[in-house]
Amino acid sequence: MSRAVWRALASLAAGVVLLGHAAGAQPGDGLKRRADLGAAFAPPGAGGRARVASVAEGSALQQAGLRADDRILEIDGVAPRDAIHFGSQLLALRGDSVVRLAVDRAGTRLQIEAKVPAMRREALPGLETVYTSVANPSGVRQRAILTRPAGTARRLPAILFVPWFSCDSLEFPNGARPGMSEFIHRVARESGMVLLRVDKPGVGDSEGDCANSDLDTEIAGSRAGLELLRGHEWVDPSRIVLMGQSFSGAFLPVIARDIPVAGYVFINAGRAPGWSA
Repeated sequence: MSRAVWRALASLAAGVVLLGHAAGAQPGDGLKRRADLGAAFAPPGAGGRARVASVAEGSALQQAGLRADDRILEIDGVAPRDAIHFGSQLLALRGDSVVRLAVDRAGTRLQIEAKVPAMRREALPGLETVYTSVANPSGVRQRAILTRPAGTARRLPAILFVPWFSCDSLEFPNGARPGMSEFIHRVARESGMVLLRVDKPGVGDSEGDCANSDLDTEIAGSRAGLELLRGHEWVDPSRIVLMGQSFSGAFLPVIARDIPVAGYVFINAGRAPGWSA
């Protein structure tokens, strides 16, 4: 994380308004937890089949007979049309449910069936974590994850992290890797602020279909997250900052629109002419 980003966050936590820098189970939300498949897949290429890259030892699918290098013919009776459709099929799978795969292994068609567990939740040391959801005006519910320093009693400044372009979750229950997942975990642990992440429609536990979602729907989901922060008991509503990386940084002010915010943090993001920094 750059020193400039840390300075921006430190200033906000101290109550200084800025304009950015360019560069466990919770009851009641009703969202089903995403599946932990215990396997990694290589998406299909042109005219090809998705391939099983690896299978975790002891996982439900491994015990049911899935092996590395199996080719995926069908998921729950539906053949993947292309890489995008294949990704959407995987994202739609939910924990504590039966997954049925038809695979090709060296020319032989096999059926693999297993009840897969739910993905565990994030539990970062030193943080209080709440899993909740926001309602998108399009009609889908999106997973929202709030964190704050454990033992905090006062209202804190807050960050809304806005998702990037790809259909990848902002939640990393299996640990962060170097890059943006590590960055997000560091912000959660080291900023001293409330952090809110809202997964896109069709990503993580969120309802919907990410591949067929449009920009207006994604902006509406992030704005619903901003409204959640403004009304939350953990948050000082006068000190909320929007943070975006790459694609998402380009439309942070569009999310806020008429809602006053303390600032924006742009990370490797383009900006429209005339925006202040």
